[in-house]
Amino acid sequence: MTRNTALAAAMAELELTAPELAGRVNREIELLTVRPGVIDDRMVRRWLSGAVKWPHAKQRISLERVFDRPAVDLGFVPRRRSATESTEAHVRRRTFLTASTGTTIAATALSAPGAVATRPSFGLSDIERLRARYVRIIREDDRIGGTTDVIKASERLAEEIQRLIADRSMSGRVGQRLYALASDATSNAAFAAVDARNPEYGRALADRAATLAGLSNDGATLFQVWNYMAMIARQRKNYTESAAAAQAARSTSVGRANPLFSSLASMQMAISSAYLYDSRKAERLLSGAASSFERAEHDDTPAWADFYDIAELEGLSGITYMHLGRPQRAEYHFHRTMAHLRPGYVRNRAYYTAYAALAQARQGELEAAMDTADRACTLAVGARGSRRTWKNLAEVRGAVGAAGSRSPETTDWLERTRSWKWSTTGR
Repeated sequence: MTRNTALAAAMAELELTAPELAGRVNREIELLTVRPGVIDDRMVRRWLSGAVKWPHAKQRISLERVFDRPAVDLGFVPRRRSATESTEAHVRRRTFLTASTGTTIAATALSAPGAVATRPSFGLSDIERLRARYVRIIREDDRIGGTTDVIKASERLAEEIQRLIADRSMSGRVGQRLYALASDATSNAAFAAVDARNPEYGRALADRAATLAGLSNDGATLFQVWNYMAMIARQRKNYTESAAAAQAARSTSVGRANPLFSSLASMQMAISSAYLYDSRKAERLLSGAASSFERAEHDDTPAWADFYDIAELEGLSGITYMHLGRPQRAEYHFHRTMAHLRPGYVRNRAYYTAYAALAQARQGELEAAMDTADRACTLAVGARGSRRTWKNLAEVRGAVGAAGSRSPETTDWLERTRSWKWSTTGR
């Protein structure tokens, strides 16, 4: 016997086990004949082993409907072409169900009005096409920040995925992967809303993503939702909730088992602790985040978590020290961030450059702060969706103005950057 590798590959594409395929075929037989099928996993194994080279007509038609391809493309070999054509044509033309009385009920199963249509199957290659769209949206967000286009593209993708779940036939595992991807897309919209300084809308999106993450049964997906919940709560000035969300992220299965996720959760907890003026806890968490990051392996990292590299570790450390009132130490970390940032992260470069300018301004280094802020402003033009960056620049201007310098350079700069004070709401 020759193993049916084509059928095995088709099952792998849809992530179907032998019992699951048997159940799907039985449902198709019931739609075809109005009588439940009796295929079991033993029969599926016989198909796979090659012991059955050409299933009976009803089985064959049902297999074709499950996989949406001809039986010969599933590795089955006809016994005699003429007999095959005659049998198959007869079954396709009429569905015959013989009742216990021997009465034949004729129904055209594939064309009769009101007949239940078979839902097209959905498999791994289809998921990868959707995932590629998701990654393109993430890369656009990395480049230009939280624009309306990025938010809406993420939402549209999530909605399309949910329609596919409702309309397509798929295995349980494929369905869970789709729920995870829908949650990821919704979470990306939530993060873009954070970058756009719209925390209320971001919270609504994160709540929606949390529901989808629960349906996915995927730890990394749930971690992402809690991670963004922590950021959203900080923007809403609810720092206790932010710390709780970061703790929830660290308590997920991946937060406990994966050093990279553990590091990111600890970093979020450190920032929240800094906002709560708990410097000892914040520094302890920073140390733990750095230690976990050193142990992390970056292979097979989800696309959304790709941003968390050495540059982001340094940048988030800098933010923590800013809120601990230590701008000199913060500036050190922001410069290290600039040294490690990858080229595609245009928004992050503008964001952290603005933070570096703010650190300099709070140290009284006004000339350096103004020069750095000008560079951040030039970068921010390309990352037009990041209102967080413009908020930082407005704070730089406020700090320079509060220093009270009357030098011509400072006066001219404050006049030239007058529009920055409206940036948090106007851009």
